[in-house]
Amino acid sequence: MLLNIVLGWGQLIIQEIAIEALFHSVILIGFAMLFTYGVLQFKQMGGRVVQTLSALMGTGLILSVLMTPLLISQHFLIQINQPYPLWAHIMSSITVLLMLGINVWILIITAHIFMAALDTRFAIGMLVTIALVGFNILLYSILN
Repeated sequence: MLLNIVLGWGQLIIQEIAIEALFHSVILIGFAMLFTYGVLQFKQMGGRVVQTLSALMGTGLILSVLMTPLLISQHFLIQINQPYPLWAHIMSSITVLLMLGINVWILIITAHIFMAALDTRFAIGMLVTIALVGFNILLYSILN
């Protein structure tokens, strides 16, 4: 009986965390969509909203699939007790470097998408991307 209560509470906590994460994701994605719409409207290129959002969501999905195994392996590497073995340290470092590389790649791809959507230079696309990331970080910190 006690085990069922503990497992029930554990499931409830996991469900609350999952619901909160889903809520935050929906808010952040919605904000990114509004930001993209606003930038395109400001540049008077509102007709490219669907195309731009499709490109952003498609590349985001593909790169998230690439990132998922790295996040899972990093989670398990963190669980290793002290003393931290050399092989685990090396694997953790490689995983972090790969995740950093994918994040830089995401920034470059997003900047390229904004460059094409706004019909401008790459530097402007990168500035728009940095603004989007900055606003997302600000919004995420407000939500937490």
